[in-house]
Amino acid sequence: MPRYTIKSIFILFALLLQFISSSCSKEEISKPVVKRTYTIKSDRPIIICEQLEDRVIIVDSASQNIIWEWVSAKSGLPTDHISWFKHIDEAKPIYNKKYILVTASAGGGVAIIRISDKKVMFYACPGANTHSAEILPDGNLVVACSTSDTSPNANSLLIYKVDTLSSPAGTYNAKYSVYAAHNAVWDNKNQCLMATANNNLNYYKYNFDSNNPKLTLQNIVNLPASGSHDLFPVYGENALWLTNAVGVYKYDIATKVATQVRFSLPTIKCVSSGPAGYGILLVQPKTDYYTDEVIDSDFKRVFYGINYRIYKARWFIDNPFSYGEGSDFIQP
Repeated sequence: MPRYTIKSIFILFALLLQFISSSCSKEEISKPVVKRTYTIKSDRPIIICEQLEDRVIIVDSASQNIIWEWVSAKSGLPTDHISWFKHIDEAKPIYNKKYILVTASAGGGVAIIRISDKKVMFYACPGANTHSAEILPDGNLVVACSTSDTSPNANSLLIYKVDTLSSPAGTYNAKYSVYAAHNAVWDNKNQCLMATANNNLNYYKYNFDSNNPKLTLQNIVNLPASGSHDLFPVYGENALWLTNAVGVYKYDIATKVATQVRFSLPTIKCVSSGPAGYGILLVQPKTDYYTDEVIDSDFKRVFYGINYRIYKARWFIDNPFSYGEGSDFIQP
């Protein structure tokens, strides 16, 4: 029978501890990374720009309850940047509804916000009555700045290179003169950007150079009336909703013709349609700028909020017209 000295026992014990430690380390390293997930639990969710509290809310249209909320004052942004998101006027679902794209007219801010934890992934302050924005296929950002501001960025489209590690962005990478710019929509099928310039619809080609982004004006289509406001895809069709000072139109991409629709009303802030059964959402201001309800194309109430100041409302759904399946390439 072998005899063990005290020294040899200590050596064996040390080797055993080293083996256990090594095994634990390997086990920890091999553990899968848990990805953030968040599901909006609603059959008919609506995303709303609510200006009384400078917030974006997602509501369940059936129960009328708020199921998600981002408030600028509770966003974790630096105190002197919170005001950049005064009077939120646009909120678009992007990247398979895992993020939202937000702009604010009075504060002049633009931001990409992650749904799962409400983290502001990227933001900037173009100023100049920032009215809407669009994500380009390479992840860069186009921002539409309107007229109601003395800022040098008024009446323009701005392109920002999106770098989530350099946020807020100090300045834009390119600038284009667009009178009364209120919107921007990417047409994924035709690989072009569209944006209204008062009573014109401008078509732009993008150079797909993420480090030196540029637009080139390709075409201008005259629209039926001035005061163009909302431009947004018609769900499931090769067409866009267009609102202006006169009414609501459907713009056919193939024919480049805008036709007034039956539910046309003047100064509608936005139009949103969805899959079968969803219906069409409208926001018609009760004051110059906002309302406390969302209505449908039969002018029936879909959502109501006491003392709310609703500027825009859209179905919280995917946008196949502008975005493909895509990938969540935004840095954590």
